[in-house]
Amino acid sequence: LKRGSAGEAAVGLTGGALPSTDGDGTKPESGDAWSEEVDETGGRSRDGRGNGRDGAGRAGSLPFERAPTATEEGTGPARARRCGLATCETEARRWWMSRRLAAWHRFAVNGGWGAPGLDDDDEALFGTVDLTPKERVEARMGLRGFLLAGQGEWSRDGGVKLPDTRSEPAAKRILEYVRRAERRRPTTVIPFDGDARDHLGVTWDPKDFEGMDKEIEEILAKTRTLEREQLEHLARTGYHCGYTINKRGCEELGLPQEKIREWTEGVDFKVDPNLPHYSKGAYQIVYRTRDFIVMTGKEFNKLLRWLIPVAAVPWVESRVMIVVKPSVLEESGFKNRPVIDETASGLNGGVEHVFFGLPGVVDVIKAMSPWSLMGKRDLSDMFYSFLVNPRRWTLLGVRHPITGQSYVMPVLPMGFTLSPPIACANTQLLTDIMNVEMENRWAGKAGHPAFAHIPRSKSRPARRVAAPHTTTYVDDFMDRAWEEWLEELIQVGETVFRLAGMSEKLSKRERGYALIMLGFAFDSRTGVLRVPEGKCQEILALLRSVLERAKRRQSVSLRELSSLGGKLMWACAAVVCGRFYLRNVRKLVVAVQDILATRLDREAFCVQVWHFGKALEELEWWEQVLTVGGGVRAWYVGEDGKFKAWRWDGAFGD
Repeated sequence: LKRGSAGEAAVGLTGGALPSTDGDGTKPESGDAWSEEVDETGGRSRDGRGNGRDGAGRAGSLPFERAPTATEEGTGPARARRCGLATCETEARRWWMSRRLAAWHRFAVNGGWGAPGLDDDDEALFGTVDLTPKERVEARMGLRGFLLAGQGEWSRDGGVKLPDTRSEPAAKRILEYVRRAERRRPTTVIPFDGDARDHLGVTWDPKDFEGMDKEIEEILAKTRTLEREQLEHLARTGYHCGYTINKRGCEELGLPQEKIREWTEGVDFKVDPNLPHYSKGAYQIVYRTRDFIVMTGKEFNKLLRWLIPVAAVPWVESRVMIVVKPSVLEESGFKNRPVIDETASGLNGGVEHVFFGLPGVVDVIKAMSPWSLMGKRDLSDMFYSFLVNPRRWTLLGVRHPITGQSYVMPVLPMGFTLSPPIACANTQLLTDIMNVEMENRWAGKAGHPAFAHIPRSKSRPARRVAAPHTTTYVDDFMDRAWEEWLEELIQVGETVFRLAGMSEKLSKRERGYALIMLGFAFDSRTGVLRVPEGKCQEILALLRSVLERAKRRQSVSLRELSSLGGKLMWACAAVVCGRFYLRNVRKLVVAVQDILATRLDREAFCVQVWHFGKALEELEWWEQVLTVGGGVRAWYVGEDGKFKAWRWDGAFGD
């Protein structure tokens, strides 16, 4: 059996070999569903004649169930198929095993014997003894088989509508030029241990795109200018155009010499030397509409400050996708961000991972006193501030979605698994410098000479208050201070950024007693944390959509369920006991998420939530909580003058 198949779950339940006959003592028919096996190309089952079959024995549908034969009517296998179970994996899939799997699944779904979903003789089969820990694990394995088995029926209930992936006519015409450009690409490959600086150059000609689209031709003209400027700047300075780190300023701040060397020469990382060659262009979704192609070309031009064109194919040339996120600062209301998919290329799985932890909104609040002024700052293009060692450039390749030109990225890219831990460790050094300086000023001690020009605040609160402090979450700096001390903290931060050679997005600077931090709204005057109204309504809209289809006994896509689970998990920081009411919802997602690799796979996978009573109860609980309270969590003030989270003072169960 192939790993991840429904049959693996069934065999795992037995703990040993199974008999080679059916329940009635007969041998399985040749070529029937009992002797089917999983195809290498995606889990489609095929019978002994190589035909994929659906529940009615027809070809071309999901193959996890079939119509019973005349000799099987009314026997165990037919009954198991009526329960919606998978019955298509090898001779080991006996009817009595399907029956046992059905009972275990109903136990896991309904939570105990006597529930409406249980058959009359299930208790006779298992008795009234509860399941062992091993059997509970096996019951969860059976959940995957149940979800897979239902796809043929659930996909036809009208609950899930697949997105239209067809390209419009104008986009198809542009795509013809793109395909011709792909055929003109170089064939030389920069080896795994090669130096990309030995292969600098441009391989495309603007004349090849004449007559395609006037606006796109203007974009490509700008692209060619930026590529020429990048190569000239690299030859003149040894760095790309977007490099801003100030070595002398870092020394003035007192950063370790090892860290300064890493910032100026590039960080290295360990990677599997057997990493295979990979080279693919942008995802097909980029070419769906003409407007999206135009937008992609403009966003790629912004990225060219940090891309170096090469006249050969990098060892790993990852795919590009555009992530569209809501943004109140953009005129269109959305922010478009190019992301390099280093997971599909295998790079993220081939590097040695670095563990790191990010602070949550709870950590930010615990370092704050009541009536503290809060501030928020954001670094501009933080990942792109840190260099990668040139010997790793060939692993960070990317291809232009229109011209087919190959580039290497000399900085930490968006989409690389090591970018967040490396960048966060670097910015934490800057945060520590700010906090040490503010603690010295709060205590009346001498500070760092680099901040001597900043005037010191003289006001002091009458009660005990925490010292000014800042916390870093990736590229966000969240400040807390007493009245005018916040302005002093901001000036210290500005000096640190200037000396290090980094820039702050002044348009995103905020301050106040009530502020949105890490997506949550917190008021230091009342000590109340809540989910913002807009975000709460967004979650409720998705939640009610899922519940409405459950009432109509229709399916939801796994992508919707996974998205809803992620949003609710995020909201748990402001909802007491929220995680407890997500356990069964998460089980449905975890059961199959490892075998659904692409977004389209997750959109096409159907889940009938109404089958799972415990999960449905959890979603209804969340709807009531968000409707009535909007997700609210209160805090109290401890003896040290800082906010504390309420906790049970006693044994579990009190």
